[in-house]
Formats: sequence, structure tokens, C-alpha cells
Amino acid sequence: MDWFCGSDRFNMFMSENAVTRDCPTRKNGFNNCCVAHDLCYSAQTGQINCDDKFCNCLAEAANGTRVCAAYEAKAFCLLVRQFGDGPYRASAPIILNINCTWSRCGFWFNTAKQLGCDCDGTETRGCGPLGIGRSYQCCPTCLGGNK
Repeated sequence: MDWFCGSDRFNMFMSENAVTRDCPTRKNGFNNCCVAHDLCYSAQTGQINCDDKFCNCLAEAANGTRVCAAYEAKAFCLLVRQFGDGPYRASAPIILNINCTWSRCGFWFNTAKQLGCDCDGTETRGCGPLGIGRSYQCCPTCLGGNK
């Protein structure tokens, strides 16, 4: 079975080992929640909406297992809520990112609007000497408020 929980190989490895160790009988259920979550992100139906559905799915998959419900389900849910912004934006179809431009380079405390975006920007990257500045990506997708 291919494992789909996690945004990179390391996180996929860690999450699969945790579920295999603590709740092996629920592994398929957890994996199905992750697949549905990935599809939801790709459909861009709103990060909060996708994360809420994911957390509910995990709670149902872990129902009746004390350790799995207390640890893995809660941890997976917390992780997507805390760190899902980048993967959500990266899941947008390429067509949504066609008109993206990078703002000018500024200091780390500058906002996207101060650096030339019409909105709050979608991601940042280092810029300037030694990459110590901040630049925002200004895309039409950030205007939709679909977070």
C-alpha cells in the first residue's frame, strides 16, 4: 500500500511508522483521510474547509483506539492546521499561478503590501545579499481569500 500522509518523504516515513506502531488496524483509514485531504487541497475549496474535513476524518478513523485517537489523530490534525498553508498554496493548479509576480526585496519585517503586492502575498523567499531580505509572491489566488 502506498502511504500518502505527509508533505515530504521524511514526514511520510515518520507518520507511517507512528500509525503502524500505535494503531495498525486503522492504517487504511488514516491513509484514506490523507488522500481525501490532498484531493481537497488540489480542488482549492479552502484550506480551513479541507483541514476541518481532514480532522473529522481522522477522528472517525481513530474512534475507539485510545492511543491513536489521543496522539496520531490529534497530531496530524494540528500539523495541517499549523503548517498546511504552503502545501495548500502549492496544490493550486498551475493556471492559478500564471500571473504571479515577486514583490521587490525588503526587510523581514516588511509586509507584502509594503513591498508591492495588492494583497498579503502567498509565500516568501529570501532575497538580496546572502538571501537575508524578504520578497513576497503576489498572485491572483491570494485575492480570493480562499485560505
